[in-house]
Amino acid sequence: MSTDPHNPDTPAKQEAEVIDFEVIEDGETATTEGTGGMPGMAEFAAMGPQMIVQAFRAMIKEKLKRWFIRSLIWGTVLAFLATDHGWARWAFGIWAFIASAHLAFLLYGWYASGKQGDKLAQIFGGQMPPPGR
Repeated sequence: MSTDPHNPDTPAKQEAEVIDFEVIEDGETATTEGTGGMPGMAEFAAMGPQMIVQAFRAMIKEKLKRWFIRSLIWGTVLAFLATDHGWARWAFGIWAFIASAHLAFLLYGWYASGKQGDKLAQIFGGQMPPPGR
């Protein structure tokens, strides 16, 4: 057989993949202080619940931005049509009710994640909230 790389009859050479990993046994290397200024395993695990709350708040913030843009467009179109058509007044009223209910749920989610963040962290992480809250 030829060793031409463009010939489909030649077998493809595969290189071995190197996998580097570290085994942690019974907390021997899991310290609260990491190496090189990085957080250790225990400290990183303690940050998990707060990271979930932050991700939830970021998701709600994006949804609020999209709600505002979508509502601005639909509200303008329906308000313009409502000046000439009776059916558009009904559609505008129904749309306004649904949009305001959606906004109320989004704002409550934002409020709850801010005020109840410690409780959410406790639920997701199984940890006690800091004293004083």
